[in-house]
Amino acid sequence: PAVGETAKKAVRERLGELGEDSMLDDVGVTGWVSQGAGTGEAGGWFLRGFMRVSWNVGGSYSELVEADGESDTVAGDWTHGGFGGGIESGYWLTSSMGLGLQLGLDRMVWENRIKHSLFGTRGTDGFRPDASLNFRWHPGLGAHIGLSVGGDLLIVTDSGEDFCDESLCPQVGEGLQAFRGFYGALVGYHTPLSSDWSIGLEGSIRHLPVFIDAGGTVADLPHYGDSSILLNMSLGVTWNL
Repeated sequence: PAVGETAKKAVRERLGELGEDSMLDDVGVTGWVSQGAGTGEAGGWFLRGFMRVSWNVGGSYSELVEADGESDTVAGDWTHGGFGGGIESGYWLTSSMGLGLQLGLDRMVWENRIKHSLFGTRGTDGFRPDASLNFRWHPGLGAHIGLSVGGDLLIVTDSGEDFCDESLCPQVGEGLQAFRGFYGALVGYHTPLSSDWSIGLEGSIRHLPVFIDAGGTVADLPHYGDSSILLNMSLGVTWNL
C-alpha cells in the first residue's frame, strides 16, 4: 500500500501489454491506495510522540514613561521561546485523513525585546502546556497539510528577580498567568520506518487572538495581552495501531 502511483503505473502498463488484465486483482494493484508515508487505514488509530521548539512573537506596544522628571515614549514587542514535546492520539477518518488530540508541554523563557533600559526585562522562566485538535490530509509523496485549534496556559516558575532591578523592569509574578486560545495551519513530511511506523518533521503557525487574564501580573505589562503568532517546529514518530 505504500507504493506510489509512479511505480503502479509501470505494473499496470506491463500487465496490459501481456494481455493479463485479469491479473490486476490477483496482485492487488487495483486495491492499492496512493498515500503519504505514515498514513494508516480508515477506521484505525495512531499514536504520535514528538519533540519541538517554539517561538512566540507577541504584540508590539508603545508606552509613555517618566524618568527623572522627564517623559519618554518607548516601543517594543514581547516574545518568548523554548523547547519541549508531547504526545498525540488520533483516528484515521480515511486512508489519507486523520484527526488527532495533541497534548504538549514547553519550557519557556520570556523577554521583552526593546532598546530602552527602563523596559529591559528580567529572565523570566516558566512552562507552556497546550492542547489542540489537529486535522491532517496526506495527499501523497509523504507530505501533509492540516489545521489546528486549541489553547495553552502561561505558567511562570521563576520571575528572575536577580536579573534586573525592580525599579527598572516590568514586574512579573510567579504562577498561572493566563489562558490563551489559538488556531492555525500545519505542514509536514513523513517517511516510513516500517509498515506501521514513520518519522517526520512538522511545522505550524498559530494565531493567538484570545488572552484571558488568570489573575497573574503578566497581564499588567503593557500590551502583553494583545494577539500574537506562535511558531512550532517538531520532530515526531507516528505508530499506526
